[in-house]
Amino acid sequence: MKFFILIFQILVDVQAVSDIIVTNAKVCTDMGKHYIERFDANPLELAIIISTCEGIVNPQYSGFGGGFLATIFNGYCATYNNSDPALVVNARERAPSNFFPNAGEFSEIGVPGTLKGFAMLYLMSQWMRVCGVQPKLEWKDLFTENIKLAETGWNETPHFKKNWHELGNAPHPFISIAEGKIINQALANFLEHIAIEGPYSCFYRPNGFFHSIVMSELLSVNSQISSNDILAYDVPARYADKNLCFNYTIIGSDLPGSGATFVLGCKIVEAAYGTLKTLTREERTLFMYHVLRYMYSLKPHLKSPNVQNKLQQIYGDATNIANHILNSFESAWNPKRIKKFGSFVIHENVRHKREHGTTNIVIRRGKFGITMTSTINNAWGSKLASSLGFFYNNQLKDFDDVGSPNEPRPNSTPQSSTSAMILYSKKMNPVLQIGAAGGDEIIGAIFNTFFNYIVNNMTLVNANKAPRCMPRYRNNVESVYCEKEINRALKKKFKDFGKKIVYATERFGGVTASSTFRNKAEAAFDERRDGSVYINPNSNFKAYVMLP
Repeated sequence: MKFFILIFQILVDVQAVSDIIVTNAKVCTDMGKHYIERFDANPLELAIIISTCEGIVNPQYSGFGGGFLATIFNGYCATYNNSDPALVVNARERAPSNFFPNAGEFSEIGVPGTLKGFAMLYLMSQWMRVCGVQPKLEWKDLFTENIKLAETGWNETPHFKKNWHELGNAPHPFISIAEGKIINQALANFLEHIAIEGPYSCFYRPNGFFHSIVMSELLSVNSQISSNDILAYDVPARYADKNLCFNYTIIGSDLPGSGATFVLGCKIVEAAYGTLKTLTREERTLFMYHVLRYMYSLKPHLKSPNVQNKLQQIYGDATNIANHILNSFESAWNPKRIKKFGSFVIHENVRHKREHGTTNIVIRRGKFGITMTSTINNAWGSKLASSLGFFYNNQLKDFDDVGSPNEPRPNSTPQSSTSAMILYSKKMNPVLQIGAAGGDEIIGAIFNTFFNYIVNNMTLVNANKAPRCMPRYRNNVESVYCEKEINRALKKKFKDFGKKIVYATERFGGVTASSTFRNKAEAAFDERRDGSVYINPNSNFKAYVMLP
């Protein structure tokens, strides 16, 4: 007698809440929407597609010559596989093994990480099967629409036009304009090769075709990057640090990012929340400004082992810090940076250094969200154009002085203000995602939007539109840096404290954010930077999970 054993796989259909995409360019949002509606692409696949698009449309801010930090939350993993749902991927540019700062015009080019980072995201999309999230696209299919975009062209964005003059006489042979469209055929060719060869690109392989081109270009300008530096480049993905605020768990850009500053700011606001509701709008804004003083004062010390070991102590003193601000924010204050964080005192003297441009995208499908910040640093990075259709970064300018926690070191990644944040609920839903472009203005821009949304009870769109203020430090001396649209009452408050406001020449920061805090989907791009949003409150995204 033959016995037939039938094994049944029981699937649970988990209905998603909503699909949300927020980018810095409408064409990239529309591309993400296309891949959702036609292919049901998962968030990791969408991150590769949309980030590639951003590098095409805004090559002055990001692209294959730079890198990125991504914060990833997959609530399906926690719910159905009992695994950690929170990861951070560090594909930031890295200093070469023989790095010496200020050694020439192109000595600040770091080893590019974008393409290797995309390979990691693609590999992770395969791993997500264990959480019921199926990969929907082969590697080659991730680049189809972007190849078309680079070949057929796109309408220039206002920021592209504004930054174009900064190239000066630097050669940029791959960008052309035809019939009102900007075309990048070199990048289209590069993407075609990438699509065919798979995620393990010859960019990072010995004797690889792209590797040889990149090395030839870098050696021609006396870059310190060697072939071995590129071959040895890896992309770490690790579990994110987790902290609680407003009964939600915060994850975000750990080092080399500055997500810890957002955690501190959130905890201070949480501690003062009840009192803040009794204050006037201008008083609340002044409180927020003082919180930002703490956040910006903490940022340059985050690489210090002493500070890293004391972060939980600093967070634990958030109530004391909040009370100190509430008791003193109506008085004049010392313009030096803050050194005392509750019971912890920072003794190091560190110069605050200005950073430059980035792009940020937000993607969510159901319980699965990604906040991702990409950069090549300055507008157009190093201004060295590759024949492959992108600009090389100058990210190593983000190192601080020798002797500081963020001092220049071989094989290290400079710290940045990048804060790609996600707050998730006990039900494993990403309820708030926020990040920003804007270099050293990232921290201030994100926190202005967050504060307006949480404390001032604005819609997410209005919270993002509201005029911003933040402290800015030069040689450790603070100036009040605001957009000129702030109201007269707030201007008077700063004046009463003897503070002269330095008005921004243009509105600053480029925040992208999404939220379901208020039982509805909200999303906002920043009109200061261009962009668009896509919201589908009735998502078809599903996770199929095998029950034990």
